[in-house]
Amino acid sequence: MSPTEKTLKLLLLILRNQYKFKLSQLADKIDVSPSTVKRYIKAIRDAKINVDIEKNRYAILPDEDAPELTKLFPLSDHDLTMINTSLKDGTKVQDIREAEYLMKKLESLVDIQKMGLRALQSAQLEKMNVLEQSKAEKKQVRLINYRSNSSGTQDRVVECFDVDADSGTIQVFDLTRMLVRHFKISRIERVELLPISWQYEDKQFQKKIDDFRIANNNQVSVRLKINQFAYNVLYDTFPKAARKAIKANEEHFFNLDIRVNEDFYGLIPFILGNPGRIEIIEPYILKRAVADKARIFLLG
Repeated sequence: MSPTEKTLKLLLLILRNQYKFKLSQLADKIDVSPSTVKRYIKAIRDAKINVDIEKNRYAILPDEDAPELTKLFPLSDHDLTMINTSLKDGTKVQDIREAEYLMKKLESLVDIQKMGLRALQSAQLEKMNVLEQSKAEKKQVRLINYRSNSSGTQDRVVECFDVDADSGTIQVFDLTRMLVRHFKISRIERVELLPISWQYEDKQFQKKIDDFRIANNNQVSVRLKINQFAYNVLYDTFPKAARKAIKANEEHFFNLDIRVNEDFYGLIPFILGNPGRIEIIEPYILKRAVADKARIFLLG
């Protein structure tokens, strides 16, 4: 299922369950992380669809900017009664206007996918759709204006063999450097599908991506003790990591046993951003790495 289709599935789920599901429940329903649900909800809002939140539960509200959505709300009790009567008793709907109303309502439900796919083509989802297509068809793509930390902005021709919607990253074989790379989708301006089949499938190997979204096959075990505030930050920014946290015996604290990349990328900024809220239990090398980074930050 493509990202756009999952966004449409989320839209329908909220539409038919007004103020029923929380963020974590929506994530479970469509099998993605809470952070991915947030991105999909942003795409829905970008399509000028009014998403409301009340007591952490979501709903779609009628909006004059998206009048077609009123056709997609669940059938009312009156609608269901008329349909049930017609089907069960073999009788006809008496009022021709009621019959036309029901037909339009049912037709709108049948046509919802067409409407949704048009409305939800945000830039991020469009990029992910093209990447997924290139992977399925084994075609090369051009990443237009990719923003790199080291080499500025430039186009890259790649063979994309892994798309991770939860982390917003891809793994590709880069035809410029002739090696496997790991890119953030948000740094790509646009993705162009090329009419060229993969040429280097034998060189494609998938690196392990840790729960801090870093691709590195060399990983080490880490044990932390974090308080409720740090857990909430972890849940919002790195939900996969947060799922591995277990409540400690001490109230409002969690134990986190996790494997991360050997350089601790992603983890060190999380620790430094939560001073006094995280205790590093092991390894000692992590304590030293955090101290070194803090010293560089303070002394310049």
